[in-house]
Amino acid sequence: MKTRRITLIVLILLTVLFIVDVRYFGSRSLKEPSVDFNISPGFRQPEAHKSQEFVRPQHDITSLYLKGRHGVVELSSAEGDEIRVQAIIWSDREEVLEVVEVKESISGRELSYELSSDLEGEEVGLGFVVEVPDGMEVTVEHQFGTVRVEDFLGFLNLDTRFANVNLNDVEGTLTIKNSFGNLNLQRIAGPLQLTNAYSTCTVELLPVDGGYDFDIEVVNGSLKHNAGFQVNIGGNNRVGAQGKWGEGVHPVHIRSNFGSVVVNIDK
Repeated sequence: MKTRRITLIVLILLTVLFIVDVRYFGSRSLKEPSVDFNISPGFRQPEAHKSQEFVRPQHDITSLYLKGRHGVVELSSAEGDEIRVQAIIWSDREEVLEVVEVKESISGRELSYELSSDLEGEEVGLGFVVEVPDGMEVTVEHQFGTVRVEDFLGFLNLDTRFANVNLNDVEGTLTIKNSFGNLNLQRIAGPLQLTNAYSTCTVELLPVDGGYDFDIEVVNGSLKHNAGFQVNIGGNNRVGAQGKWGEGVHPVHIRSNFGSVVVNIDK
């Protein structure tokens, strides 16, 4: 709990300093605003941990929901029709691990994993190593840690806070809501909807049939790109961008507040 309080105090101080800078010195950077957050929540080595493994045939399951915190989530697609989930629980005390488990549940066609209980006054972390069949929808809710997705094909929804997010070779439909954690999206192919706050975000898109339709707004931050769309600098530290690359079939919708955004196409 002490670690969490210190982290929150530091982030509040950073936010206050940034607001003061924008309010009193914002006119200096109206044409080329630059905000670079380097928030690294990290993941400290736990005193004790245990793991649970789950293997389930996909059958009629179309979506997977993971809720973690203070840990690492690793996700990828794999050949076959099995959903494989390794859940790693950690705590500073062995006694806590004896009473905490990961709950597996099925509701309709959705399979989900999360902690079965939340012990008051105890800091318990949960991370995952997951492989799913191609084409599945996966939702990850995670805070204070790291999320890594690589070689994924399907529908991906991320809701992250105070977490570093790294994606590489993701194809499909991608929806991200992120705050207070840096985003690094590499080799992304397909529609993207991103809501971002207090973080640095880098997006590298792969060329795809049909192209992209960009709709981007950055408030109190900066926008750089090589995608050829038109950038409009407005009042109140707002930067907007619209335009198409190719036929403009796949929407790329980005909203960012207090942070920097880089959008490139790997041509």
